Amino acid sequence: MELKKLTRNALLPAIALTIFMIEAQIPPLVPIAGVKLGLANIVTVFALFAYGWRDALMILLVRVFLGSIFSGQVMTLLYSLSGGLLCFAVTLLLRRVLTENQIWVASVIGAVFHNIGQILAARLLLGILLGIALGLVLPREVMEVVVTLKYILGQIITFCVPLIIIGFIAPSITKLGGSATRLLGAAVALAYVSSILAAFLSMGAGYTIIPHLHIADAVEGLRELPGGAFQLDIPQIMPVMSALVLSLLLGLAAVWTKARSLSALLMEFQAMVLEMVKRVIIPLLPFYIAATFCTLAWEGSITEQLPVFLAVILIVMVGHYLWLAIL
Repeated sequence: MELKKLTRNALLPAIALTIFMIEAQIPPLVPIAGVKLGLANIVTVFALFAYGWRDALMILLVRVFLGSIFSGQVMTLLYSLSGGLLCFAVTLLLRRVLTENQIWVASVIGAVFHNIGQILAARLLLGILLGIALGLVLPREVMEVVVTLKYILGQIITFCVPLIIIGFIAPSITKLGGSATRLLGAAVALAYVSSILAAFLSMGAGYTIIPHLHIADAVEGLRELPGGAFQLDIPQIMPVMSALVLSLLLGLAAVWTKARSLSALLMEFQAMVLEMVKRVIIPLLPFYIAATFCTLAWEGSITEQLPVFLAVILIVMVGHYLWLAIL
């Protein structure tokens, strides 16, 4: 049985990689290097329905990594990974409501979200590069405007966070039905244990690695950012933790009392929040990222302290991948 599984898990990434290399010869739909149709995700969708999410995720990661190496394009890794992971997440949700005979529906929807993920990654990358470039040339007077815009955009995004938590968590709990209490209790326990262990891992990495980076010396050479022209405070309707607890209790109460009207209302609220994310958060996010990297470049955090900046990013990325591997 193990030999059969090993052979299957080697064959499916090879098929996906073959499709990926053939797809690389197709002219791109948009003039952005690395953005593709995502035909290789067909194999991921099949594996998810046929063999489970663990095997499908392994196939996806192997295909993306080897595809970026064989194609010789570093940007392929960014776009394929972002599009593939978004496609994987959406397909994983659809798997709960679709049968194997409806796999084509999941494939079509997954392909749409694959391209959305690639476009979003391109916009974020463009925001980073544009922000760094502007931060190197903008005068102090213009930076006051950038700092003001960054503050306002941050306030808008922060204001929406509790609404997003309530809009996605509470309706999802109502969909669990009678098993909501048991499943939610297990999920909360696992999340709490994972957070505690991740905190210990971060603390260990901080005490062993951070002291050798000489961050304190690097900060001394930074320029001080100018103050904003004005501040537009947009307080959250409630703290993030309050929104999380409210979502849990509201979803569980709706399940316990079989409140169909409230469950329907929560589903409508979820649809509203989803539209808010698509029409407000996602369009504003690249501008917020551009403004953030613009301020970092202007004060010298990126240019003058580039080794430390890259080292911190690398530590964060390695830490995420290590913890995901442990889980």
